[in-house]
Amino acid sequence: MSDSDADKTMSISDADSKEMYEESSKKRRLSDSTESSSVSPECKRLCSVTKNTPGSPDRDEDGAPKHSTESEDSLSIPGKKITKIASLDLPPKLNKWERKHIENLNISIVYAPNTKPLDLIQCGEIKNYEETENIIELKKYIQKSPIMANLRSLDHVYTSFSELSSESLWEMAPNEDEKLSMIPAWVPEQHMIWFYRFHCQAQEFGNQLYLVLKRRENGCNILGSHVQSLFETFAGMFGLKSGLSSVPCLEIDTKRINRLDIMGAADIIFPCKMFSPFQEVKQGTQHPSVVAVCEVKRDCPKLTQRDSPLSSRNCTKLKINSKDSAERISSTTDSKASHHETLQHLDDKIIGQHGGELLFHYPDTIKKGKIFGLIVQETQVTFTMLEMSAEQYNDIVEGNILQHKSGDRPTLKVSKPYDYLKTRDREFIIEAFIKLAMLQRTII
Repeated sequence: MSDSDADKTMSISDADSKEMYEESSKKRRLSDSTESSSVSPECKRLCSVTKNTPGSPDRDEDGAPKHSTESEDSLSIPGKKITKIASLDLPPKLNKWERKHIENLNISIVYAPNTKPLDLIQCGEIKNYEETENIIELKKYIQKSPIMANLRSLDHVYTSFSELSSESLWEMAPNEDEKLSMIPAWVPEQHMIWFYRFHCQAQEFGNQLYLVLKRRENGCNILGSHVQSLFETFAGMFGLKSGLSSVPCLEIDTKRINRLDIMGAADIIFPCKMFSPFQEVKQGTQHPSVVAVCEVKRDCPKLTQRDSPLSSRNCTKLKINSKDSAERISSTTDSKASHHETLQHLDDKIIGQHGGELLFHYPDTIKKGKIFGLIVQETQVTFTMLEMSAEQYNDIVEGNILQHKSGDRPTLKVSKPYDYLKTRDREFIIEAFIKLAMLQRTII
C-alpha cells in the first residue's frame, strides 16, 4: 500500500470515529435533558446525596439509611459546607484514639510553648486585678516558706526523676522549729488557714516522694497509681483537690460523639465547689461541674528522631518565623516544612486520648466555651485547653462537622511540659494551680 492510500484509509477511519463520537454525545445530551425536565432541581440535589428507595445501595430493606463506608460525604448548604465523617473513623474506646481522630473532628491542635500556663487559663477573660493580686501574694508567701526552701535544695542534684535518690531528700526533712511553728508569724491572718493546709500537704508530698524513690531503689516498679498519687498530693498543696474523682472511684462513662457511643474515663477530674451544698450535680453524672480533666502517664516523655537538635540553618529559619510559629503550630493540614515545630513531648496516642477526654467533659465545664486539661508524664505537667462553641460541639456530637477557616475551628491548645521538681518550672505551675483552685470555689 502506498503512503497516499494509507493516509486515505486513516482519514476515513478518523471520520468514522468522529461521527460515532458525535452521535453518542448527542444521545447522552438528550438523555440528560429528559432526566432534568422530569426531576426538579431541589429533588435532584437531594437525590444526589442519598436515594430513598428501599433496597438501594444507600438504604436497607426497610428504607433506612446505611452507615457510609466512605471517609466522608459532603452536602452543600448556603454559606457553609457540612462534612459527615464515617462512623467507622472513631474507635468505640477513648484509649484507642489517636491524634488523627481529633483532627478528623476538625479540631485544630495548637502548640503554644511560649504561653505561660496562667496566661493559657486566663485567655479571653476580663482582667481581674483582685484575683491577680491574691495569686501573686500567695505565691510570694509559698516561696518564702521553709518547706519550699527545702525543696529548692534539690536543684543542685536534680537532673531527672529517674536519677533522683531518696538520700537527696534528707534536706527536705523539717527541723524542730518548723514542726512547732507550722504557720510562720509573717503570714497575714486572712491566709493562715490556706497556709496551714499548704503546710500539711507539703509534708505529705515529701513523705510520698521519699516512699516512691525507696520503692524504686528496692527493685520494685513505680506504677501509674504511684505517679498519680504523688501528683495529686503536689496539686493539693496549692488547694487543687480531686475529691472522689480519681482511680479507682472514677467509673467508665459513655458519651455520644459523631452519632456513636464512645466509652472512656479520665484519670483525674478536678470538680467545682468541693464540699458545697449548693453545687448542682446533673442527674446520672458522677461528679459536679468540671474545672479540669487530667491524664496521667507513668513514663516520662520519649523523644523521637524528629526531635533531634535543629541545625543552625533551621534555627535561623525558625527565628525569622518565630512571630508566626511560636504561638500557633497546627495539625497535619498545615505545611510539612514545620515538622520540627510539632509537639515533641506528646505522642499521637496521648493527644488523641486526652483530646477525647476533654471533649467528653466539655458539657460539664464551668467556663463558657472552653475546658482545661492537664497531662502528667512522670513529674512533668503539660497544660491544655479545648476551646469551641456550643454549636461546634453539637455538630461533633451529631456528626455534622463544619468545614471552616482555621480561625473558626475548635482548638486544642497545648503548652510545653513543666517539671514540678525543678524550681524554674515550678514557678509557673504554682500560679496556675492557685488559679485552678480558685475556680474550684467560684460560682460562675
